[in-house]
Amino acid sequence: MDGVVPLAAVPAPAAGGKAAVLGELARAGFPVPAGFVVPLGTYRAAAAALDLPGLLAARGPAAVGELLRTRPLPPVLLAGLAAAEEVRRDAAEAVRRSATGEDGALASAAGQHDTTLGVRGVAAVAGAVRATWASL
Repeated sequence: MDGVVPLAAVPAPAAGGKAAVLGELARAGFPVPAGFVVPLGTYRAAAAALDLPGLLAARGPAAVGELLRTRPLPPVLLAGLAAAEEVRRDAAEAVRRSATGEDGALASAAGQHDTTLGVRGVAAVAGAVRATWASL
């Protein structure tokens, strides 16, 4: 599943705090719903291809959000989502942000970005990923 990592296999540095903890719990045998993670590197590669800093400087944050909401996801990520959805057999997904360093001693970003519940199918999951990225 290039572009995504099964939750139980996600390494902590590649995922946000909540996803990393859920992965640890799954590996320890606790009952955790099956899921997958779009690793930080996948997002960074997609963002780098869009020159978001240049767009932000030229047109502002609204333009960045609009681009992220409407631009197709990279083919490797779409293929990974399709493979993950095949494994999940069209189960309802929750698409949310779980950033690295999201919650710390000095700040918390929990709940400040889009979460989409009950998402089914590759196209809907891809749209929810784009919406979540646009809300960063």
